[in-house]
Amino acid sequence: MPKGFAEIEEPAYGYEWQAVSPEGVIVALRRCEISEGTNLDFCTAATIHELTNRRQYVLKEESGFKTKKGLVGRRLLFEYDLEGVRHLYIVALVTDDDQLSLIETCGEQNVVNKHLQSLYDVLPTLR
Repeated sequence: MPKGFAEIEEPAYGYEWQAVSPEGVIVALRRCEISEGTNLDFCTAATIHELTNRRQYVLKEESGFKTKKGLVGRRLLFEYDLEGVRHLYIVALVTDDDQLSLIETCGEQNVVNKHLQSLYDVLPTLR
């Protein structure tokens, strides 16, 4: 769990796990089954397409990381405006056989930036 976050006992919206910072930054874990032949590149491209073309988010950064289990993951950082306030949405994706794991984070940009390193430090624990 990222430093400064508290676990939410009953995760909402189909998430397996959720935590929140005192300022309202949310971090959540979701897993879903993927069909044979679906890989990290496909999932990354589909995520970028959905967020940039349908939701008008702006992709600001894309980078790779490796989990402690040795799986390769992809981290995407997007910006978007909500009611005149700049927000960040970060999604980290890892595929393993027939499963896609995602860690998602969102909140106001100035608040998310305070927690950014702590959030990034959690990514290698994704399994």
